[in-house]
Amino acid sequence: MDGGYYAIKGFEYQIDKNILEILKETDEKKAINIEQNQDIDSVDFVMQVKYKEATKFTPSAIKKPVIQLIDEFIKNNSKQYILYCYFKDFNGYTESTSIDSILGSSKSNYTQQQKNDFKKSFKLNFASQFDIQLEQTIREIQKLNYNEDESIIFHSRASNFLRSLVVNNSPSNISKRTCTKQDLINLFKNDRKVIFDNSFRFFKGEDLYFKKMKNEFFTFNNIDKTIRFFIIELDGLESISEITLLLKKISEKCFKKLTRDVKGEAPFIFIHNIDSNNIIKVKEKLVENEIIFKDGYDFLNSQFNLNSITLKSSKENRISLKLINNKNELNKVIDFNFNTLKKVYQFYKSKPIEISQDVTETKIAIQNANEILKVI
Repeated sequence: MDGGYYAIKGFEYQIDKNILEILKETDEKKAINIEQNQDIDSVDFVMQVKYKEATKFTPSAIKKPVIQLIDEFIKNNSKQYILYCYFKDFNGYTESTSIDSILGSSKSNYTQQQKNDFKKSFKLNFASQFDIQLEQTIREIQKLNYNEDESIIFHSRASNFLRSLVVNNSPSNISKRTCTKQDLINLFKNDRKVIFDNSFRFFKGEDLYFKKMKNEFFTFNNIDKTIRFFIIELDGLESISEITLLLKKISEKCFKKLTRDVKGEAPFIFIHNIDSNNIIKVKEKLVENEIIFKDGYDFLNSQFNLNSITLKSSKENRISLKLINNKNELNKVIDFNFNTLKKVYQFYKSKPIEISQDVTETKIAIQNANEILKVI
């Protein structure tokens, strides 16, 4: 494995530790700081988090973070200072490893009194491996009265939320990298946008990733009248046949042609990152396969017709698919009053499209269009 793998995993490990520390707080309004002066800190503790899956422990391996903690302690001795670390092998050492052996050649940089005082406020914590801590984090979310499946979903939401706090707030705006238990509780209650990102897939495996997506969002006991929008980001390398098959499978998932009637509603599909000539070829292929669709344009050189594309499917018209051509038309159709529930599913490779409307939204990261077939 390369260094990038361990760097990503180490950051995800730190994110999970952040979630654990936030949710364990009894004071729901107490702020936990993320990646400010240290990895994690609050009004009463400072913590460094180190995940060294490929390294054996030696005292010198934690010298740098311990020095950082001592220097912070000298500035403010009212807090507890914690080094939370995982190594693949603790090499016979214990959590009572002496400060002098950790500092090594730097031990003379501090007075004995400083080291003695620091020792009273310092805790070396040998931590659990990645998967165990992940399970602990999910169980902590379950304590908020969510089941395991919901907790896995909310873990993904919380992880993304904390990552965003770091990524979206530069060093000049570092004071905004804070979160409270109440913030996460509100996120779980009010945020209806579910994001499953590649970290879940990367560390839990593709089979579990696809299974979880399918069970949670695409296992319908009954096909109802919900209006479903599928926003799909392609990489531009897909063949016309592959795209046509994908559209056909999505249609079959949401809409059924019965002998005497129809069941469900034709799904709306917006494909972005596709050549305009290719979308024409896809439509030609749909016609060739006798798949009846609407795209809001009823004759040559006509203007976009919202009433046309929102026409309900029926046993007479047999409309099984609705194709949206651009983002402007997408917004118009989502805004339309269907007098029934609307849901948006985004399958994205780089970044999901921002949907300004108040609508139930699910965002799922993919690497290629074929993975959508595994999910639905």
